[in-house]
Amino acid sequence: MIDSPVSGLMRLPIYWAHRALVAPAVVMAIAMAATAPAARAADETALQGPTALGPTTLVPLEGGAAAIQTAPVNPDRPAIEVNPLGDISLDSVGVLGPDSGGFGQDMWRGTNRAVVESMLRRLPGDVRSPTSRELARRLLLTIATPPVIPSGAPVPKGSSLLALRADRLAAMGEVDGLNELLAVVPSRVDNETMARVRVDGLLVAQENDTACRQIRSGISTYHAKPYWQKAMVFCNMVAGDTDKVMLGVDLLRELGAADDPVFLTLASAVVGGNPEVPANAELTPLHLAMLGTAGQPVPRSAIGQASPALLVAIARLPKANMEARAHAAELACAAGLLTGESLAQIYGEFAFAPEQLANAISTFESGPGPMARAMLYQAASAQNIPATRAEVLRVALQPNGASSNGENDVYQAVVRAFLPLLLEVPASPDLAWFAATAGRALYAAGQFEAASSWFAVGRQEAMLNPQAATAVAALWPYSRLAGDVALTTDGSLAAWSAMLGTVGDVAQARRQALLRASFQALGEQDSLPWNTIAAAADVPARPLPAAALLYALQEASESQRIGETVLLTLVVLGTAGPADSHVLALSATIAALRRVGLEQEARALAIEAALANGV
Repeated sequence: MIDSPVSGLMRLPIYWAHRALVAPAVVMAIAMAATAPAARAADETALQGPTALGPTTLVPLEGGAAAIQTAPVNPDRPAIEVNPLGDISLDSVGVLGPDSGGFGQDMWRGTNRAVVESMLRRLPGDVRSPTSRELARRLLLTIATPPVIPSGAPVPKGSSLLALRADRLAAMGEVDGLNELLAVVPSRVDNETMARVRVDGLLVAQENDTACRQIRSGISTYHAKPYWQKAMVFCNMVAGDTDKVMLGVDLLRELGAADDPVFLTLASAVVGGNPEVPANAELTPLHLAMLGTAGQPVPRSAIGQASPALLVAIARLPKANMEARAHAAELACAAGLLTGESLAQIYGEFAFAPEQLANAISTFESGPGPMARAMLYQAASAQNIPATRAEVLRVALQPNGASSNGENDVYQAVVRAFLPLLLEVPASPDLAWFAATAGRALYAAGQFEAASSWFAVGRQEAMLNPQAATAVAALWPYSRLAGDVALTTDGSLAAWSAMLGTVGDVAQARRQALLRASFQALGEQDSLPWNTIAAAADVPARPLPAAALLYALQEASESQRIGETVLLTLVVLGTAGPADSHVLALSATIAALRRVGLEQEARALAIEAALANGV
């Protein structure tokens, strides 16, 4: 057999990959090259003889892949035959492969497409759990063959998994991932929903020039839609064209579409004045971009109403009030939308006098908040003596240090921001008083090895130091949840509760149930019987997801349907994630993830639940 000049290309699957697509135009070019007279004559000569194979046929397979078929030689036909490919599915587009966090090309194998579409629509947008959010991000960005439509089932009209995935990424505030995904999707395939998601993503990322190019392109198609008229007003603001701004506002009024007071207030800034955004206004990506262009501050009252995407944008907005930026960054970081490094950078941008930093602890204790935490961050950064830094970190990393201001959700964000400073403090016996705080924060950050060093210090000093004994009680559950069996084989939930002196307490009974269920889901046992936990106190039950969801999750994980397992896990846990889930739901999701090989993620969910419930 002789290879044709294009046979190597024909052996490769044709599918969407990260920033790459073998398009139908390429296939056409291959066909033209294959039928060129000189090439055809050479191939016909080469294929003489008894061992020659017949023509190579490029045929479409499910999901847009391609395969090679051979047939007996027919001297009256050309040596290479290229059949037209069917439409290559845009639903397989993604940016994450198996080596970059994706769940694999076959993650939907065995899953009905109707199930995927239904569950994607139920995927929560405001996901508050960092572990749940990371699972969702990876699921929505994975390069994968689309799920199948069963034989005989109706083909859904107008449905697009790509559009659903983009919508969920936008709702979750995963701006960077959304823009990466849309960068590999040709804008020619956009409908209005996709076009708006594309523009909003660019506005939130503060890529105004690129956004305005998309807006000018989109308005030619969607000119009658108020969104696009407003967006053009913004682009004229960016260009400094006052006349066009006011003309656009007048046009919106004539169309009866000027029912957006925040937009009108910000548009009027182009002709002077200092317009104030109404308190508690629900801002959109367009509003935020207009605020930045007009040089107006973001009202702190608006942060509580802000969507996840806007929290990220406010945190990145240079002209925003520093405390508003820090507040938004803390909430975004707690949910996994911003890195700890980004939050630490914002903390570092505050300007404090030396005497303020010297009194950072007392300032924080009198009123915790974003600015007070920034002060603690700078004070800890300035300390090189481990014991002195540890004292500042002990205050900053209190589990409920922000509870008086109603900011209970910032603990994990603060841990991520302070983590590099914490890792520089050595786990030593003279710092046993710091072991509980340090170990808990390190387990929360997934730094299990560093955390276990502090747990070991507590065990070593427990007989002589009451604070070290307290550290052992505080860290024992996390050590087990992290899988550090060597340090926890001589403990049990009963002994742990006795050490804490909380036997019979309602809150402790819930913690016992949560930990017992988590251990069991992770394949570990405990000597404390379930009936003892049940008899200890009447624990109020959390809402339980539908039984069908729990059974579906079990069935999917037992069948190794990884995409379906992750998707059902996210739907079962809901917006709050593991923090406020029913113990049975938490146990089911941990066990399901572990079955499909996601043990690290399962342990992270268990630790999140323990942290949120005061363990």
